[in-house]
Amino acid sequence: MDLEQATDVVGRLIDAYSDRVGYRHDVAREDPDDSGVPEDMHDGPVDDDGGVHWKVLPSVVGPHHMRQLEQRLRSTGVPLWLAAYAAARAHCFDQVQAQSHGRHQVLLPDTPTLDPLRELFRLLDGWSALLDAGLVPVAQWGDGYGPVCVDMGANPGATDGPVVWLDHEPLIHDLGLEGMSQRVRVMPLAQPLYPGMREFLTDIFPA
Repeated sequence: MDLEQATDVVGRLIDAYSDRVGYRHDVAREDPDDSGVPEDMHDGPVDDDGGVHWKVLPSVVGPHHMRQLEQRLRSTGVPLWLAAYAAARAHCFDQVQAQSHGRHQVLLPDTPTLDPLRELFRLLDGWSALLDAGLVPVAQWGDGYGPVCVDMGANPGATDGPVVWLDHEPLIHDLGLEGMSQRVRVMPLAQPLYPGMREFLTDIFPA
């Protein structure tokens, strides 16, 4: 499957999920440097508490965004389904649930129309040491319990890999930055979640 086909698959997953959950409400973005819903995604007026209903829109991710992603992931390669997710839709779903893991909360980098890959880049930069171990952070498990990663080191040269969770406490307190960059030390901490990122996305965006 190529990127265009994968992007179409992910876009349809997000559309179906959006139709099913119906309720889309978040804090409106007041400043370009803030997080929140950009004005062009508003689906009604901003309420007295600063919240607004929002709508899913076509993605604004273009070739320059993909080049930035490739530069950050030069050591591992860009997982196909991460690129597809980034380019599929403009949305603000930043808290979803892992259906096959007891509806466990997942903190997901959203992709709004304004600076669409900012949250993904923040996640990658925050756990950048893991890239040297072949792990690409794509979300956070629970309420910041640690990174959910695609293991691109499992099958070097492949476009996808198993999705694993790494508890933040042993990563930070036992390994530190140097240890996180060493695959032989990191992988014993990896807890398997999904065979690949396509299965992960299908689980968190159920129709």
